[in-house]
Amino acid sequence: IQGGSGFNVLINDNPNVPFAEPISFVVNSTPGNTNNATYRVRLGKNQVLSLPNITGIEGSRVENEAPTTNIQKFNGSIYLEGQNIFTFKQDLNGSTLDFKHVINGVSIEGQSTNQNGVVSTTLKSPFAQKFTF
Repeated sequence: IQGGSGFNVLINDNPNVPFAEPISFVVNSTPGNTNNATYRVRLGKNQVLSLPNITGIEGSRVENEAPTTNIQKFNGSIYLEGQNIFTFKQDLNGSTLDFKHVINGVSIEGQSTNQNGVVSTTLKSPFAQKFTF
């Protein structure tokens, strides 16, 4: 995964609009930093996505309501590890997804568990908390 890589996604999580909204992302890199972004499959079949040096993830929603235009910008690192990190919610009962992120200087670490399509996430940091959705 090279610095400057970009991708677009459509999301349909906004109840205020009846259509999918486009979000654009660019994964930048810091000049001189040799930490490479990687995707690999380990011997035990665990997949690992590591984006250690993100200088900008930006996105904006179509819905531009006052007081903001819904533009967000993040920097830091993203780390995901599990059997099927891209299809985790559709994965087998009991599968887990480990994550370690640093977003705008805040460390977020924890594990999500899929129980028949219901995902429970337990945070280790920045505070201990459990969420189910």
